[in-house]
Amino acid sequence: MMVCISTSNNLRLNVLHCAGPTIENEYRRLHASNDALLLDGGSTKAKKILFVPWETQIDQLDFDNIQKVFLSKIKFENAMN
Repeated sequence: MMVCISTSNNLRLNVLHCAGPTIENEYRRLHASNDALLLDGGSTKAKKILFVPWETQIDQLDFDNIQKVFLSKIKFENAMN
């Protein structure tokens, strides 16, 4: 699994470019600004790409919520396999 900080424009655009047009289109269709998003890896070597918004200034509650979202995405993916 690849984790991409979606609030970094350069990183996000490079990851989407490497993943290919199908994943780029899916990202545009499903992306909500403050939510994590789990997509297939597309043309990358990763099976999945987890796009996670990140800010330089976060409090503990935000960090806890990010961890919960990350774990729920992994549990969902494991249940699907």
